Amino acid sequence: MPETMRRFLLRMQGGKLYLPAAYRIVWMRDECPDWGITTQVLEGGHSAGYAMVQATVYTPEGRAIATGTKTETKEDFPAGWVEKAETGAISRALAVAGFGTQFMPELDEGAHVADSPQPLNGSGAAPPAGNDIWQGPGQCPACHAPEGKKHGKPCRS
Repeated sequence: MPETMRRFLLRMQGGKLYLPAAYRIVWMRDECPDWGITTQVLEGGHSAGYAMVQATVYTPEGRAIATGTKTETKEDFPAGWVEKAETGAISRALAVAGFGTQFMPELDEGAHVADSPQPLNGSGAAPPAGNDIWQGPGQCPACHAPEGKKHGKPCRS
């Protein structure tokens, strides 16, 4: 993983590190600017109340490098289940292509976090008293302070 991407890592419940989909895309575009990503709704959609989306990472010649599939329901994510399924599918395809695989908790058996990072303590990671500097790794999940920088106001006690 390039050093420039490390600052965007989030620490998940259980201590695992996670790189959000947006930064995986930036990483892929940086290292493989000619590669592309396509998505397709395989089942469902807005009217169905659920969506199964497949994403494919491909070369300029059209050769598929990796695919990822994600299903999301209106019940589980009413704010945008189709978009969340698409983002999750892209994230999984990029993981299979090597962009963040080692940081993909959903590839471990039994996990169900996909592209939904959770703070370590469930309510945000407040800094210990007297410690205004985020020690990392990556960004603070509560205020997004980069490693080695001061926490933002939401983290201050």
